[in-house]
Amino acid sequence: IIEYLNNLIDKGMHEKILLRGVTGSGKTEVFLQAIEHCISLNKQAIMLVPEISLTPQVLSNFRARFGGDVAAAS
Repeated sequence: IIEYLNNLIDKGMHEKILLRGVTGSGKTEVFLQAIEHCISLNKQAIMLVPEISLTPQVLSNFRARFGGDVAAAS
């Protein structure tokens, strides 16, 4: 899926994609790698968190990967 997403990003294509999986299956890592690819191309990305209770954990993961380039709004 990461290769597929990166290919879409490279081509500038926009497509709706549903990423399903149980907790701990690696969905967040897929998002992190896709966003990292966007940044490597000097693009920007927005991550929407589906549950407010997940925000601290997601922010922690993103800050560990991207440092001070992460912003959060509620």
